[in-house]
Amino acid sequence: MNPETIALKEIRYPNDIEWWPMALGWWIILAIIISVIVVFVMRFLRNFKRNKKRRIALNELNRIRNDEIICSDVSLLTNKLSILIRKSMLAYESRDTVAGLVGEEWLEFLDQNLEEKYFSQGVGRSLVLFPYQNPKDLISIDVAELCDLVEKRITTPITPGADS
Repeated sequence: MNPETIALKEIRYPNDIEWWPMALGWWIILAIIISVIVVFVMRFLRNFKRNKKRRIALNELNRIRNDEIICSDVSLLTNKLSILIRKSMLAYESRDTVAGLVGEEWLEFLDQNLEEKYFSQGVGRSLVLFPYQNPKDLISIDVAELCDLVEKRITTPITPGADS
């Protein structure tokens, strides 16, 4: 047999598989992916809105830290920080819980969910004592440590019913 005389036909390959219309399984996978993305975006936006007050308080704290006039006057600094932390706690907790707290009760409230008693037994006591003392009688305090403490209190959430 002569190979040139054999009647060979061209090999036909199947057509490429079209991607449209998609099969039902792909529609289900696409719906799951979209719903997961929507859930994550909604959670992110909810947390972003929830932390708006915290971001505002931290921006105010940074403004106080960067103001040399405030940081040089211990009485003014502790007054500004005391007002800031009071406003912050009023934003997080109910007015009935926070508004009436003064002195030791206020310091104990601020110590909630912190690993140590920074306010009632540490440098945080100056927030209650220093704004009302004669500026001549004030001792100097570590401004950075006090600002870090206020930042820690603002960023640490207070969980109801937890005393640590």
